[in-house]
Amino acid sequence: MAEHDFIIDNGTGSAVRTDLNNLFQAIASNNSKSGALTTNYAYQWHVDTSDGNLKIRNAANNGYVTVGPVATTNFGLAPLAGATFTGKVIHNYTSSLNIPSGTTAQRDGSPAVGMLRHNSTTNEFEGYNNGAWGSIGGAGGVSSDAQSNTVGGTDAGASFDGTNATDNTLFGKSAGTSITTGDNNTAVGAQAVDSTTTGSNVTGIGYRSLQANNSGQQNTALGADSMYSNTTGGTNVAVGFMSLYSNTTGASNNAVGANALDASTTGSFNNAFGQNAMGANTTGHRNSVVGQDALQANTTGAQNTAIGNSALAQNTTADNNVAIGNNALAANTTGYSNVAIGMNTLDANTTAHGQTCVGQGAGTAITTGADNTCIGYVSGSAITTGQQNTYSGVSAGDLTTTGSNNTCIGFTSDPSSATASNEVTLGNSSISSLRCADTSISSLSDRRDKTDIVDLPVGLDFINSLLPRKFKWQTREGVPTKDGTVRAGFIAQELQEAQVGSEYLDLVMDSNPDKLEAKQGKLIPVLVKAIQELSAKVTALEAG
Repeated sequence: MAEHDFIIDNGTGSAVRTDLNNLFQAIASNNSKSGALTTNYAYQWHVDTSDGNLKIRNAANNGYVTVGPVATTNFGLAPLAGATFTGKVIHNYTSSLNIPSGTTAQRDGSPAVGMLRHNSTTNEFEGYNNGAWGSIGGAGGVSSDAQSNTVGGTDAGASFDGTNATDNTLFGKSAGTSITTGDNNTAVGAQAVDSTTTGSNVTGIGYRSLQANNSGQQNTALGADSMYSNTTGGTNVAVGFMSLYSNTTGASNNAVGANALDASTTGSFNNAFGQNAMGANTTGHRNSVVGQDALQANTTGAQNTAIGNSALAQNTTADNNVAIGNNALAANTTGYSNVAIGMNTLDANTTAHGQTCVGQGAGTAITTGADNTCIGYVSGSAITTGQQNTYSGVSAGDLTTTGSNNTCIGFTSDPSSATASNEVTLGNSSISSLRCADTSISSLSDRRDKTDIVDLPVGLDFINSLLPRKFKWQTREGVPTKDGTVRAGFIAQELQEAQVGSEYLDLVMDSNPDKLEAKQGKLIPVLVKAIQELSAKVTALEAG
């Protein structure tokens, strides 16, 4: 019906009747028209066909108030039941507002974004958004059910049946979403402890921490992706980003530091403290590590101890090593049963085994030499492939490179040369006396170990050919304290000349051509023979 001006003009009967009928039709149809009416009165009803809304003229007759859409039940106002509406709802009651309540199974089958309800299964208020129901909170503040489970976050604790799982605390989207019967679990962070079903006493704090954990018990993971892959491994502790990330079934590991033990899968009883500590370990077990990058290349090596940054950093499969100090045994790959204590100690060792080096820089050049013992600052520091050397004292044996089976005791004590083997050195060249309670020094002399035994052919004549000398030491020896010291002895070169034709006397050590040494003790058999010859002459003279 078109607009009517609500005015009846004078006219003939039929015209007046038609005008009246039009007026009544306008009233009956709320005087519908697209847009505002031409003639307006206070409190006048009007259906605006342009937007489908019922409108009423205000008391001042200067505008319209929209009542609501005529095509919607209750003009879009709050329905009593079962209908939807748009616009603002004002609740003026001061007591309470009832919202729909039901079990998880009774959720709306076709939910719309913004729906609110009370879940009687979890005793939570929940809302629907982004394609999923999420907890808003419970009747006791944050949601807490009859089994003392506390939950907050979309799908957190979604598998609770309200009867079995107890004392769980879950916060974050999908936190602990699979828990059915597990107890005493704590999950804080999106997807934390997401796959746990029956596991108990599990703590995961951080995004995806313990995400894959199924039935693993008594695990603690702090940090994003910490213990991400763990399934059944138990009693593990992981603190730091991606710490113990790959662990699946390994148990009783402690990893503290970003990426610590992040590649370990089934290794157990490892302790790794420091960024990247044991970062490559897969199945190695019973290792103890403290320090950034310590044992970081280890894969299957077991029962190693590394304390210090980069200690045993390159070790892969070797077992039973002890490295204490920054860079101690840093290059070791497969060498086993080594002990290195001190910064840079044995830091070049790769495959050698059985080394014991104590002191900063001790054995730093050893690569493949085995079974060396170096105790003292930079002791044995030049050894590369030498073996079975025993050095004790600051800088002891520090000139040896490839020599083996040497023993040097004392400050700066060294063998005769870098390649010399089978020597014993007590003290350095400054030592002026050798003292002990027993004055004898023994050597192997068993007849059963000797053959071609004959009388010594040299004696008094040889002794008479020797040139005992008095001399002063100079600094070529490299020991300033000897400079100018007066001594008595032999000249090694003169001994060499004297023993020509009798080199078996072995009176000179010439393994180091730059520093000849006299073996004065080798003169004892010659001296005995000379004394015997003198005695025979004396006896003959006395008899004559």
